[in-house]
Amino acid sequence: MGLEEVTDDILNEAEQKSNQLVKEARAEAESIREEAEEKAERIKQEAEEEVEEKKESLEKKALSGARMKAREIKLREKQKQLDEVFENFREELEDLDASEREEFVDRCIEKAGFDVGTVKGSAEFEDAVDMEFEEKEIDGIILESEDGERRMDFTFDRIARNYRENLRKDVAEVLF
Repeated sequence: MGLEEVTDDILNEAEQKSNQLVKEARAEAESIREEAEEKAERIKQEAEEEVEEKKESLEKKALSGARMKAREIKLREKQKQLDEVFENFREELEDLDASEREEFVDRCIEKAGFDVGTVKGSAEFEDAVDMEFEEKEIDGIILESEDGERRMDFTFDRIARNYRENLRKDVAEVLF
């Protein structure tokens, strides 16, 4: 074998190794590229899922806030209606005619549970009372016992407040 043949063999072998290395390098580059694409796709997928979760969380939060606000508005409106009912009741007490005032005084005296000596109230109640009357700047009446030790408050504010406290639930059930 001559020098030329040995050189050709070495060159062929080097070329084959070079081709093999290039082939392996391309395969490795392809593998790295595919792995990078898969990783990028996973990252993209995770990011999309995270964005979707945050979006859903924000939507739930917004919906919950809207529901709470709607509930508050509804409760405020219900409270307004209840206030209006009790305010109307209070106004009706102020608008009693003469016979209704007499009836009111009689019922209050019956409820007193003691001998009434003095009735205190606004001027419009004076004609409705057959006993000692003392004019006061109040809406409604106050009953005092003969000895002055006992008294019952039948002022309109007090009556309206008692009705509100005791009948609020019942009125709300009827209204709503």
